[in-house]
Amino acid sequence: MLEHLFGSKTRVKILRAFFRDPSAYVYVRELSRMVGSQLNAVRRELGILRSVGLIKEVESDALNEEQSSSGKRKYFCLANECVFYPELRALLMKTHVLGEQALIDEIKRSGTVSYILLSGAFTETPDAATDILIVGSFDEKKISRVIHRFEQEFGSPIRYTIMTTREFQERRQFMDRFIYGLLEQKHLVVYDTLSKV
Repeated sequence: MLEHLFGSKTRVKILRAFFRDPSAYVYVRELSRMVGSQLNAVRRELGILRSVGLIKEVESDALNEEQSSSGKRKYFCLANECVFYPELRALLMKTHVLGEQALIDEIKRSGTVSYILLSGAFTETPDAATDILIVGSFDEKKISRVIHRFEQEFGSPIRYTIMTTREFQERRQFMDRFIYGLLEQKHLVVYDTLSKV
């Protein structure tokens, strides 16, 4: 959706990568790996984003980084003083929420799903044991394809855990460490048919 507004999938992926961690400084090759795009395409998009004042370039010595034998390295970061910053951040957050809903809907169509819990990357809890817990009976290959498509679109890996309904209920009843850890941390239950039983 946003690529139609911004004119480039690579540009959207770069913006998502920067807004995921607004204080991060990244160099071109690292960013290219993060978004899964060609180096030249990333350079071109960074140039466009710099020209509108949304991204700025910083030399490695300004970051107090030890200089390597290859000399100074150029890093890029968000220019949070940019006039578009708040609106763009809000827009990216809204499209991420819409993407999450699309992911949940696709997972629910992959079989008989009884419970979906979001944590980790979805709730800004990086030390969570998983990003998404999916409980039910379904084709694991379908789930894997759905997750992979979402990873490609949003440019970040997703750790997911699959359990049968019986396994989940037993582990929850005995306060299994994995389940207990997820429920104790910041999480979001987005689908639950088990509490109605």
